[in-house]
Amino acid sequence: MMTQEEKAEIADLFISKGLHAVQYFYTLNKLFLPENIPLLNEVSEQFFSFVNQSFQQYILLEIAKLTDPKVQNGKLNLSARLVGEELFEEEKDDAMTYVVKMESFRELIKDARNKIISHNDLDTYKRNVPISKFGESDLRGFFEALKGLLDMISRKYKGDILGEIVLSQFGDEQDLINNLRRAKAFQLAFESADLETKSYLFNLKRSV
Repeated sequence: MMTQEEKAEIADLFISKGLHAVQYFYTLNKLFLPENIPLLNEVSEQFFSFVNQSFQQYILLEIAKLTDPKVQNGKLNLSARLVGEELFEEEKDDAMTYVVKMESFRELIKDARNKIISHNDLDTYKRNVPISKFGESDLRGFFEALKGLLDMISRKYKGDILGEIVLSQFGDEQDLINNLRRAKAFQLAFESADLETKSYLFNLKRSV
């Protein structure tokens, strides 16, 4: 049986891991909003394609780890089931509702995780067909359940909920978009300027 100190430590660790996954999810969705895609493609289509793919794969891998079994090969995993079963008493049923919702998504990503993200399954690559079984609504459903579980843990072990405000204040993706827009505006101004103005803009750019 776990001591209260051990439970508190697990709570801290799971909140940290969970928020990290939420941060990636929020950043991916905010950075790659439909209205931002033309700008990102114009700046560097290949680079941002790599970023998009990397974020997606990382998020799916984090989901797989967060929904790992409680025990594997005789070792405890820092997973939703561990915190749901070990960190709560009276609220256990509510916590497990979130856990079950999260674990239901695990089956949807199993093929993607096993055949693409964790391994290079030869048959999958030879067939070159999509194997994902989930959509954006499924992904959002997972993170809604994760946020609910994180709120429960934080309320019990920190005395306060994390809340939507905290969860939505991650990242500086909007700063990046704003800087790219300013850089594009500068380039357009430079290209249409006369020689004297171009010289001024060039020196201004070098001084920043």
